[in-house]
Amino acid sequence: MQKKLLLLGIAALTAVAMACGEQAATPASPSPTTSAGSDAAADGSTLKATAPAPYSPPSGSVVASLTPNLVVANATLKFLGDVPMASSLTYRFVVETLAGAPVVTMTEPTTGGSYAQLEITGSRVPAGLLKQVTTYRWRARAELGSSVGPWSGYWTLVTPKAAD
Repeated sequence: MQKKLLLLGIAALTAVAMACGEQAATPASPSPTTSAGSDAAADGSTLKATAPAPYSPPSGSVVASLTPNLVVANATLKFLGDVPMASSLTYRFVVETLAGAPVVTMTEPTTGGSYAQLEITGSRVPAGLLKQVTTYRWRARAELGSSVGPWSGYWTLVTPKAAD
């Protein structure tokens, strides 16, 4: 009888030890791939905002000049309710070749005046950077200090042939 109690006690202790061990449980869903201690989302954004939406020129269109004005619908800050901080944002516009080589990066404050009423922001590509009859891609993101929002999707534009 003592042997049976001893075996039962050992079996119970083994079961408790295994249940309380350091073995991790199988996760129910995948974890994000951010590094420990990082506040960045999977896309690298650290600002809780929506991506700005490209607005103009329409994707794939031929622009009127080699210095087009790129316009986005402003990003919306998430989780702030009625706190008016959207006017504190700046927007980073990036123009690249179709292969992804950077051509120009421009940072603009949220546009005021009539643009502000329409909730859009624009930035003009500086002269001398874009080639004639070439397709480029561009995108934008909102920034607040060192925090960056998600990038918009890419839109393309085609530059015109210079006037003779």
